[in-house]
Amino acid sequence: MKKIIFIFTVLFFVIAASSSFAQNDDMPAIKPYGIGNRGFEIGIANVDFGFGNNFIGFTDIFKETIVLDFTELKDLLSVGLGINVRPLYININSKDRWGFGLDIGNTTVYGNLDIAGKILQLKKTDGEEFGAGASVFTDVGIPVFFRVGKTEDKRLKISVRPAGYVPVAYTIPQMKYIFKDIETDGNHGSLLEIEFGAKIHTPVVFDQDTDMVSTFDISSALGFDISVGAEYRLFKWLDLGVNVTNIPLKPSTLNHYMELNDKISLDTSKINFIDMLDGGEFPEEAFYFPDDIKFINGEEPFKLNRPFRANAYANFRPFGSQLLTLIPMIGYSVNPIYVQKSAMEAGVKVRLDLANMLIATAGINYEDRMWKNTVDLAVNLRLFEIDLGIGIQSQDFAKSWTGAGLHAAVGLKFGW
Repeated sequence: MKKIIFIFTVLFFVIAASSSFAQNDDMPAIKPYGIGNRGFEIGIANVDFGFGNNFIGFTDIFKETIVLDFTELKDLLSVGLGINVRPLYININSKDRWGFGLDIGNTTVYGNLDIAGKILQLKKTDGEEFGAGASVFTDVGIPVFFRVGKTEDKRLKISVRPAGYVPVAYTIPQMKYIFKDIETDGNHGSLLEIEFGAKIHTPVVFDQDTDMVSTFDISSALGFDISVGAEYRLFKWLDLGVNVTNIPLKPSTLNHYMELNDKISLDTSKINFIDMLDGGEFPEEAFYFPDDIKFINGEEPFKLNRPFRANAYANFRPFGSQLLTLIPMIGYSVNPIYVQKSAMEAGVKVRLDLANMLIATAGINYEDRMWKNTVDLAVNLRLFEIDLGIGIQSQDFAKSWTGAGLHAAVGLKFGW
């Protein structure tokens, strides 16, 4: 993790330092394109929603006969959910030279369910971790950007977004599947056991007697992080950029939790099948199922940071204008709610920009543990802009084209 942060930090400063070098007198100054960007902007009701799985798609459901073949699952059956809501934000832009804003109540939801393929196929294993993870974060951020360089050629753009955030709820996978051979008192058999647990950390304080919310412990739950980015216009036809998101400054501390921790097990080595054939009873000690499944409230400090992401990208303009842009990207992310906490990310997008009035973007990207095939459209009339997005997605590349998951986005902007 530290190596990844170091690499992208070096890239950030390399791009920033390059503003002192490689000056090209033939490079035209940055000019407004089309109708120009708004100097003052208010965004409301911006929502991004997506879900997906790696097993069954819409093309499988609408067949005359639905066949579920769990042998196709090599590792995990994965179901994922992602929601991002920006209810209100304000931006000030001074001729694209500098600007700042205020994001109020940004809320991000991550959720996933990973079930080991060995479970569905009932394969032997000494222990296979799986389970459900989820997180809900809400924040207030102050995005700032400015350009550096000569007055007529400000090719380096620096962006910074400090933010304060509160985790509304947070849980990580902590379940285990065991299926192995076992021997008890000379009898051979198998042990099938599922240890299920969930520990939901929250700033909410529950009354021990009524299980009702009594108060909110926000002061200790407040965390701080910062996101930074740099983009350098190397040539008229090429920009290079890097973004590092949610660099921890102060972790959030959640002092309260609800916990569930139990198991279900079957031990066939404790069953005498000959006695049962002769009318014997099934031994109670061979099978365990909890009588009462209940969450227990407790207090314990739990520190956490928001999911981390870093990526490098390029804006390649083959015609030397904003008309057509190819945007390849490669990155790395860390999110503890997944069984595999870290993952590489990559992809490419193509953007068609018609005078900054109609902007269409199509892309294939692997982000947030999913292959996302998306088309976004922005209709900008300066006073009013509407952003729409649609896509299909899945944790499996082939399944992402079968409708195994959907993505949708909508947003409204006003200003001048």
